[in-house]
Parts: sequence; C-alpha cells; structure tokens
Amino acid sequence: MSRIVLLTAPHVAKDLVASARAHLPELEPVTVFDKAGFEAAMADLSPDDFLLSFCTSVIVPADVIATLGPRAINIHPAAPNYPGRDPHHFAVLNGETQYGATAHLITEKVDAGPIYDVEMFDIPKGAAPHEIMALADEAGLRLADRIFDRLGRGEALEPNGVTWGERKTSRNDFKRLCRISAIAHADEFDRKMRATANPKYKNAFVNMHGRVFRDTGEDYTPVRVKASKGWEDFTEKAYCDILDAAKERYRFTTYDALVDDDHVLWRHDIDYSVHRGVRLGELEAERGLVATYFFWIRAPYYNVLEPSIKACAARLLEMGHRIGLHFDIQGYGDTEWSYEKLDARIRREADFLGEEFNTEIGVVSFHDPENGGLLSFDAERIGGLVNAYAARFKRDYGYCSDSNGYWRFKPIPDVIRSGEHKKLQVLTHPAWWTEDIMAPREKIERAVLGRARATMAEYDDHLARSGRTNLD
Repeated sequence: MSRIVLLTAPHVAKDLVASARAHLPELEPVTVFDKAGFEAAMADLSPDDFLLSFCTSVIVPADVIATLGPRAINIHPAAPNYPGRDPHHFAVLNGETQYGATAHLITEKVDAGPIYDVEMFDIPKGAAPHEIMALADEAGLRLADRIFDRLGRGEALEPNGVTWGERKTSRNDFKRLCRISAIAHADEFDRKMRATANPKYKNAFVNMHGRVFRDTGEDYTPVRVKASKGWEDFTEKAYCDILDAAKERYRFTTYDALVDDDHVLWRHDIDYSVHRGVRLGELEAERGLVATYFFWIRAPYYNVLEPSIKACAARLLEMGHRIGLHFDIQGYGDTEWSYEKLDARIRREADFLGEEFNTEIGVVSFHDPENGGLLSFDAERIGGLVNAYAARFKRDYGYCSDSNGYWRFKPIPDVIRSGEHKKLQVLTHPAWWTEDIMAPREKIERAVLGRARATMAEYDDHLARSGRTNLD
C-alpha cells in the first residue's frame, strides 16, 4: 500500500492525519516528527508515496525530492512574500495586516518551489508573533485539507502563478532582529520589542562591548538617590524655588539693560542640552523672568545649524529671553591669544550665530575660561560684544554657579538668601536641572543618548518620507 508521509509537528499531526484519511483513504498515513524518524520512514521509500512537510525544520534530502518529484509538497506557514525562517516575526516588524500559508513543490532550495495554493487571513490588531504563527498553522491545516481533497479527486497540482517574495530570511536575520540598539529611539524600540516577543523565550537583547544583556520582561524602577549626596538640589522643583527666591530680592535683567539697582543677571551656558535650556526658559517665562542663553558654536553635544536646535533658539527668543555667544578658544589650534585675535574670532562667530538665529548677539561668555587662559581678558567689550567676564562684573557683582552638577563653591540658594550682593551674576548649565533626582554624569548620558536617538529617528523618518527601503 502506498503511503502519505507526514513530516510535521505534534500540535498539527492529529488534524493532518484525519484530513489525509478523509480525502486519501487509499494511502497509509505515516507521521514523523524528527530527522531520525524521517530517515527511518524513507528507508523503504516508493515513487508512489506522497510526502507532505508542514511545521518542521527537517530538510528533505535531494534523493527523496528526486524520487518523489511532484508528489513532495511543503506547506510553509507564512504568506508567499515571507519565505525563510521566523517569518511571523518579520511580518510584525513590517506592520503587515494580512498573512497566510503557502503550499508549494519541495525543491532543493527551501521555500523556492512553484506555488500551488495560498490561504490568507487578516491579522488581528495588536497580534503578537506567536499568535500570528498559530493562525498561520490553522491556515496551513485548511490549506492541507484543500490539497488532500484535490489529490483525492485526482486533480493534478499546477502552479497558480503566485511568486515568492524577494527576501528570504534566515536564522541569522532573526538574531539580528533581536538586537536592540543602545541608541534605539522609542518607536524603533517598541517596534522591535513587539516583533521579537515570545512568551517562552527572551529574544531581545542589547550588545554592549561584546557582552549580551537580555530582556527580563521586568519594568525598570529608577534607583532612588540618597539625599545625602545633595543631588536633590538640582531638580526642576529646586530650580523653581531658586527662581522664586531670587525674584523676591532682585530684578531680573539682561546685559544690554543695566541700571544701578538690585538686579541679577541670570545666565545659562548651554554646554550639553539645548532642550533642557528651553525647559528652564519656560519655567522662567512663567514667572515673568528673563535670562540670557549662551550657545556654543563648537559644541560636541549639539549643532547650532540643526533645525531642532534652531527651533529651540526661536522658542527662547519668543519667550523674551536673550541669546549670547559661548566662545571656546580650544576649538581653535592657536596656543597664544591677544585681544586682536579674540576680537576677530568672536566677531565672526557672533555674526554667524546671529544670522542663523535671526537675532542680535550682544554678549559673549567664555567656555572653560580657567583652562583656556581667558580670565585675564577682562575688557568691557570683546569683538564688539559685552564680555560676561569683564572686570566690572568681577568687581561690582557677586557671582555663583551650579558648576559641574554639584556645589563646588557656595550654593546658589545660599548666595541669594544671604542678600550680601546688591548685584548678582548667576550662571547655570541647563543639563544639570532635571525633573528627577539623578547623578550628574547620568544627566549627561541622558542628553547624549537623547541626541543619538533623535538622530536615528531622523534617519528612519527620512527613508520613510523618501519612500525608500529601510534595511536593518
């Protein structure tokens, strides 16, 4: 008696056997689940046998394919445009709304033989990969039933004209899909996590310096910082308290509107995060206060020409704040400086920044002046700009700063409360002032990663807008 060998998996075997017996009663069903069982079944292979392969990773040998010819059929539990391994994961990645199963002739190349029939279905909204795979198995069983019915009625299987998709995924492709970039933006992260999800396996991982860190499925709870470290002084709430205290004692003013009264020059050197600067600017504007924001043209942490940065500058100006130049001599190769050289370089940078931001630049502050040797350049104006380190500001004004995210000198709140200075210049760096309590280095890491993720999002958006394929 001829046989129909069912090379399959236990979860679909019972239905396959029932369907084969119903439509092909003259054939003896032989069910095998692994390579050893298949090799044993092929020991007495006859050209009159049929082979149906479904839900198995066992590769059918070339000699079996040659012996059976058109009587060797595979059901691929995926739509024709998803040949290869782990297709359900890639269907989720690509946001497919339809999926299916494909019956085709077995050839030596996997998922390459002529297609006989396809069973498609709509993917339920929000379906996970394993749920789509289960639906594809059900579609494959319906497809097998149709194939058995056609064979039972003596109908020859002919190619239906449907062709395979161009990209055939491999196991290595899936492993690459499971790698979550350390700079993945939120949309990319969510898309990859959905695409690699499986209740039985921890597929997603991050590779850092050759080590693999896998997703545990746990929600991360930030580690609370002990108050003894003093980092609770550098939050948005603490910043608002400082603003309110300063407003009670001083008039907030700018470098181009100085009069002899109790006032404060509230200054921000934007070293790391422009977006944090905008947030502080909002808190100040809510209180009717004005500050001066110094942009660093040669900063390694942002680019003043980027549209998002220019939008931030426009927002600050819209709120009534001023923009100044944060000048860094270390961005040049010169080892010796003179007023003449500073005048030329500062004037050039100020003109450039003013043109890009569509505003007049009237004041300059030095970046890292102690290391740059700039403290001795204390003229009232340099390059036609008010010098924030001019001798009169050192002589007539008190000075306090948030330093490197901790109080290296007298804390700003203490200086304000003391009332010891009629005139005061306050320097802050927006990156230090965050909503949550964080370590200083953690704040910079967040700023750097945020910029990197925004860059990746821009890359993805650009390809989408251009209608181009985004190869990962």
